[in-house]
Amino acid sequence: MMIKRICKSVPIFFLLLCLALTLSACDVAQMSTLPELTKPYAGVYKCESIILGGEDMTEKFSKLDLELRYNGTFALSYEDEWGGKGEYHGNYSVDGEAEEITFTARTGVRNVSFTFPMVKGRVFVDYRFGKKLLHAVFAMP
Repeated sequence: MMIKRICKSVPIFFLLLCLALTLSACDVAQMSTLPELTKPYAGVYKCESIILGGEDMTEKFSKLDLELRYNGTFALSYEDEWGGKGEYHGNYSVDGEAEEITFTARTGVRNVSFTFPMVKGRVFVDYRFGKKLLHAVFAMP
């Protein structure tokens, strides 16, 4: 008796579900993609290498981490061999199709943005300090 009742209610449930989806105001084209919803790139990235002006600076840092949080903010934290430590904060956005990540941070009274390649779970940072090029690679462990 119970199985008959369940068998009768299942088609009705699917009919109501299809009707609700058809009549709803949802536009599938405007819905987010799976990576935008799950943010598989969020997490802590460790610095694999950092080179400034041709000199390898990797061993000069006991910690150099880039944390991408689910809420769209980032934290770049470091500890160097001289006992210095610090952290920088800001916002980020990822363009999965272009394989790029854009960081935006406040410096004084204005916001600055920098865009870097993000390929296969690695962030490649190239930034010019005066006449020296800083090249760093961050990856999830």
